[in-house]
Amino acid sequence: MALRNGLMIRQGVLRDPSFDDVRLGRYSTQIPFPDGSTSPTPSDQQVVLHSVDGRFAPGLAEAGKQFGEMWREFNNREKWGSFIDLMSGVIRSRQNLYKDLEHLQAFSQAPLHRKVWEDFNWAKNPHFSIMHETYVAPKGNWETIYWNFKPVGFGQMKHLTDESKVNGTTVTSLREVNGATWKSMKSRMGMKNA
Repeated sequence: MALRNGLMIRQGVLRDPSFDDVRLGRYSTQIPFPDGSTSPTPSDQQVVLHSVDGRFAPGLAEAGKQFGEMWREFNNREKWGSFIDLMSGVIRSRQNLYKDLEHLQAFSQAPLHRKVWEDFNWAKNPHFSIMHETYVAPKGNWETIYWNFKPVGFGQMKHLTDESKVNGTTVTSLREVNGATWKSMKSRMGMKNA
């Protein structure tokens, strides 16, 4: 059955589900300004990527509830004001994007984050594993390209703008790219003579 379906997909008789959500063409990402506009210069803003991963064992149900509360608070963009967007992750992995390290530090010192940290300290739960990685990319030092590809990473990000906050919507970071400014990795990073 699988072989037959594969052949029918290959010959164009059946739809190829692996192309679901694929954006045909060339796309890159750009973080919009609060008014929804974007700069003519790629990677014109600093980004701070904070990746959190964990491996949990007994106690997962209780931990999951508290971590869920913490991430709901994190997603409250109005309260944090610092939060650019959330990149979707998988069950044990989460990537968060901040404007700067100060905003990341403010979240880490927030009461709910401190409570979760204290409740799941290592003395009570020595079998829990958690890690994080933080990357700071100054403006002009990051870029993305998606060519006939399903958006992942920065390509999945949704941003709030002044208008989208009112409408209850988000704005994609994807933009179709063509022209000299977007032709190469170096040009997307704003480097001269790229």
